[in-house]
Amino acid sequence: MISKLTIGTAQFGLNYGVANKIGKIKYSEAKEIINYAEKNNIKTIDTASAYGESEKLLGQIGISDFDVITKLPKIVNPIKNFENWFKDSLNLSLQRLKINKLSTIMIHNSDDLFGENGKSLIKFLHQAKEDSIVDNIGISIYSPNEINKILNMFNFDVIQAPLNPFDNRIVTSGWMDELYKRDIKVHIRSIFLQGLLLMPYEKIPKYFYKFKSNLKQWHDWNINNNFTSIETCIGFINSFERIDKIIVGIDNLNQLQEIIKLINIRDNKFKNMDLVSNDINLIDPSRWSL
Repeated sequence: MISKLTIGTAQFGLNYGVANKIGKIKYSEAKEIINYAEKNNIKTIDTASAYGESEKLLGQIGISDFDVITKLPKIVNPIKNFENWFKDSLNLSLQRLKINKLSTIMIHNSDDLFGENGKSLIKFLHQAKEDSIVDNIGISIYSPNEINKILNMFNFDVIQAPLNPFDNRIVTSGWMDELYKRDIKVHIRSIFLQGLLLMPYEKIPKYFYKFKSNLKQWHDWNINNNFTSIETCIGFINSFERIDKIIVGIDNLNQLQEIIKLINIRDNKFKNMDLVSNDINLIDPSRWSL
């Protein structure tokens, strides 16, 4: 399972995560995390141009021995010379990261695919793959409802989607199995729901008070089954076989060490959990008002 672990680096460049009280990670801490990951045979790093200074910080640390996934900037307005924008964006990421090639380049938001520059975006993604600047091209989604429309437009290698005990839509929709059949790799993120599932019940922010029943049920399940929150989150993910990569956002070295220790945890109880919420205002962090 260690080969599936991927270091998520939003915290390297942003004050990211509902449970993050220390802000973005310092260079020295980030270097410790990356070095420890490498020593423990974690081979993949996930970042994005939108993650503040994350790409630049990774380049300073030195990550040429890793498989690197990054994401293109969001297209804010229609772009007239799209070829220049695309090449500049890709080259800037490579320069910041101080590498010559990416494992995967992704569209960060599917809205860009459906916008005015969508066809050009697809064309130049495929061109980058043909030119061996990237090995894989892909897309990050919030909801599996997006997938059918994406597949009608775009042949891609990798999809990144959320999966955690509150949000199993990628599984129940049937898309995880369907993507496997189509030989599309599934990368899972948000396994701790941006840290919410790891927070003590009494410390949840006010926004989540309306979801107290969900969160109490979550904490009660862990207590009754003698698992910590982090054990349950990882064990839940491990109950699904068709996952290629598990992206974990790391706040500090101790957290990475704990995740590595727990990465092989399995129990039938995780398969039979029923804590799913259909409330988009809970399971989609982009809708949170904190």
